[in-house]
Amino acid sequence: MQPVMRVRLVDVPVALFCAAEQHTNDLLREVALMAAGRSDLEVGHLFSEMLSSADAYAHRPAAVRQHLAEAVTLALSEGRESVTVDVQADAAAAEGARMWEELLRRFDAMSRDEQLLTLPADPEVTAYRAWYARELLEQVQTGRAPVSWQVARLDALAGAR
Repeated sequence: MQPVMRVRLVDVPVALFCAAEQHTNDLLREVALMAAGRSDLEVGHLFSEMLSSADAYAHRPAAVRQHLAEAVTLALSEGRESVTVDVQADAAAAEGARMWEELLRRFDAMSRDEQLLTLPADPEVTAYRAWYARELLEQVQTGRAPVSWQVARLDALAGAR
């Protein structure tokens, strides 16, 4: 059994979390419809990979994403713009978040190449997803202190110039 670490996600932006979730749900819906219409999909095909990853990651025993979603829902109901959340994650959950974010980047590339109907994620959504995966991975693997979304956002904007 892998050790479980406390991961602190500082200043999770409520609206951006919701936008990222909406984009992911739109993408999953399109991929599921495309996969359902194709009996020739093999194991390992990108669509099959995404659907199995979504199932595995969304139902991880650590339930990191679910805990975060519940905290964001509460913050939204209270009218807050951001929320700091402590979650419990192990190396498998952190690696799952990294793999999931990598898969979403591949689908964004397909969207930019007009291979999907769903538009690619907004750059800020992409930056948020990368921050989330990086926070889980680095805090679990190295025990480093959390980096707030606001700091990561400024760094991402500075890198985009």
